[in-house]
Amino acid sequence: MQYQTLLNVFIVFLESAKSEDKPTVEGVKKSLRENGFKDEHAEPIPRGTAFGRVVQSMAGKDDDGNVIKASSLKAKEEGIVRWQLNLLSAEENEKIRATWTAGWFMRDDETIQAIDGSPDINAAVSRAEMEYEPCDITSIFRSVLKDEGDGSYPMRDAVWCVPTRGSNLLERLGKVVGNAGRTLMVCPIFDTGDGKEKFAVLKAISTGIDQEIEAHKNAIESYVASTKPGIIENRKDAIKNTRNLIGNLTEHIGESKVKEFNTVLDGLDSMCNTAISVAESARKAGLAGAGRGRQIKID
Repeated sequence: MQYQTLLNVFIVFLESAKSEDKPTVEGVKKSLRENGFKDEHAEPIPRGTAFGRVVQSMAGKDDDGNVIKASSLKAKEEGIVRWQLNLLSAEENEKIRATWTAGWFMRDDETIQAIDGSPDINAAVSRAEMEYEPCDITSIFRSVLKDEGDGSYPMRDAVWCVPTRGSNLLERLGKVVGNAGRTLMVCPIFDTGDGKEKFAVLKAISTGIDQEIEAHKNAIESYVASTKPGIIENRKDAIKNTRNLIGNLTEHIGESKVKEFNTVLDGLDSMCNTAISVAESARKAGLAGAGRGRQIKID
């Protein structure tokens, strides 16, 4: 029996890295540009994240087989990030002893300072800022699809349902991913006629949209009287983008689901309008400072 395939939607797999060589920020930017994408999808790794990655790469086992564990600590001083290495060893009473071996902290100026003779890792952290791990390539892959396509919707680990509207977006994106040392596999979805495949696509996309709507709702509920109206206007723009995305996905989720989502978005728009009115009233009355920290009551 020969099956038809669902139109304008694919199952996409991202295979593991093919080599130990890490792709660089500049290399991925160049590949994005060469394949018709915005290179802003590839940005340097935040220094705090790079700091943690360098210290974690130093963990493992010493020459005697003892475990060296990396730990992140919450420093007493606000704005300080701290990492340290502990040597774990077994005592006679079968308890585990953790012995401090090295440590570092990073202040707001992003300078990393070594503690008590620990090696200087600033150069290693600077390199890590400009190198990507496999998870970073996954994030870039999904960022491109969200910004320049109709999104990607997880079905399980490293497997996504990807609507395409018949473009060559996935072919071009596959070249970017390949240049970064990973393999993008694109598979058609066969329609067996019992509706299971269409339901799986509907479920994956709907779950993704539900999460996006929930993120909008949580952001709006966090607004206080001192929140700048411009921030709330940006949220309204983001809600509009979600509405446009839902419209693009009509063929996969159906008119009734589109209507259901739009009704929820209408409510979020109304919440934004209320939040803007409260924030502007507080500003005009000179109460922005007094209202700081007080949540806006939105029915």
